[in-house]
Amino acid sequence: MNTNKLLRTTVVALIIINLITIGSIFLNKNSDRTHHKGRKYSEPREAIITALNFDSEQQIAYKQLIKNHRSSIKTIEQERVIVKKALYLLLNEKDQSSKDSLLERLSSYQLKIESTHFNHFNDIRSICKEDQLSKFESLSKKIGCIFQRKPMKKH
Repeated sequence: MNTNKLLRTTVVALIIINLITIGSIFLNKNSDRTHHKGRKYSEPREAIITALNFDSEQQIAYKQLIKNHRSSIKTIEQERVIVKKALYLLLNEKDQSSKDSLLERLSSYQLKIESTHFNHFNDIRSICKEDQLSKFESLSKKIGCIFQRKPMKKH
C-alpha cells in the first residue's frame, strides 16, 4: 500500500510540475524579448530609445535612421547572397580557381556591413543632445549584446 501511495504522489507531483512548465512556456512566448541582464524590450529600437531617453522628435529622426540603415544593409546582403551562392556552386566544379576571389568578395561585404553598422551608431550619436552623450557612451559598451543574433539551432 505504501509503495502505491508513494508512486501516486510522485506521478501527481510530476504532472503538476509539467503543467507549470508548459504554462510558463506559453505565458513567456508572448512576452517581450529579453536581453542580457534581464532587460526586456520588444526590439532593439526600444532599448536605444529607452536608454537614451529620446524625446518624440528624436524618435522620429531615429526611426528614419533605422529605415535608411535597413535599406543599406538589405542591399549589401542581397549582393552578398549572390556571391555566396556562386562560391558554393564551385563545389560541383572541377575548376575552383575563382574560390579565393569569391571569398575576398564575401569578406568585403562583411566589411561593408560592419562599417554600415558603425556609421549607423555614429548617426544615432549625432541626434543625441548634450546631456544624452554620456548615456550613449554607456550604451555603446552594450551594443554588441543588444544586437546579438540568437544562436542557431543544432541540427
